[in-house]
Amino acid sequence: MSAAAGKTSQLLTFPLSTEATSLLREDHKFVQGLFQAYPKIPSANEKRELVTIICQELAIQAQLKMEVFYPAINVSLNDQNLLKEAAVKQDTLNYLMAQVEGKNSDDEVCDAKIKNLADYLALVIKHEQNEIFPRVRQAKIDMISLGEEIAQRRKQLMDQLYD
Repeated sequence: MSAAAGKTSQLLTFPLSTEATSLLREDHKFVQGLFQAYPKIPSANEKRELVTIICQELAIQAQLKMEVFYPAINVSLNDQNLLKEAAVKQDTLNYLMAQVEGKNSDDEVCDAKIKNLADYLALVIKHEQNEIFPRVRQAKIDMISLGEEIAQRRKQLMDQLYD
């Protein structure tokens, strides 16, 4: 089994938390681990597989946030700028993902683009975890129910991806 295929099996058994921000933090940690594995993979084919997994995971995370998390917190936070900034950051992530998804991963340019994507993702994660999540925890939002909704939608998306 290739290293990238091993990451795929981890995706299928990824543990789900019941609290929304904990679940999203687990998502962040998981995808950061995928990025850390990338430079250690010698094979261009395995790198390409891992890039596909990274992009799939980031796409799922984005869909969860845009469909479930942000709409649920929007009313309670009453801060349109914060949520607009998150949407812009997500658009930038989508652009960076498009730069690497399905591309030839056996050159230094692709490696640099993967590093750029990982670095930008780290900034997005920092913004979410340091600015959005603390405010969400202070708001009167049922984080357990929201986490269950996120987990349910994640399962649907994973089932669609691997069926």
